[in-house]
Amino acid sequence: MRQSGLGGLTAGIPRTTPGSRPGCADVTVAYDNEGRTPIRSGRIVITMDVVDPLGIAWAPYRASAPLPVPIAAGARPAVTYDLCLAAWRVTPGTHLEAAGVALQG
Repeated sequence: MRQSGLGGLTAGIPRTTPGSRPGCADVTVAYDNEGRTPIRSGRIVITMDVVDPLGIAWAPYRASAPLPVPIAAGARPAVTYDLCLAAWRVTPGTHLEAAGVALQG
């Protein structure tokens, strides 16, 4: 599902890959500015779940970051965010997975 909300800016489905450190994940989000003007400000909120070995999502967490501005009209940048929780929250056998994104003005 694509998330829209800032002018013509949309954010694609987040892709999660294991991070380089315990308790971390790399989340890549592809943006698409379909509007006529550049995006000059805003934030992205990424909801993450701690997922156990059976695939059950536990304990949702949210992280936010500034958008990679400016995003020119017609631009489609992809940005990777390094998201981490305290290692005790992501116990052995579990991992972080991005569950969704929201754009904020």
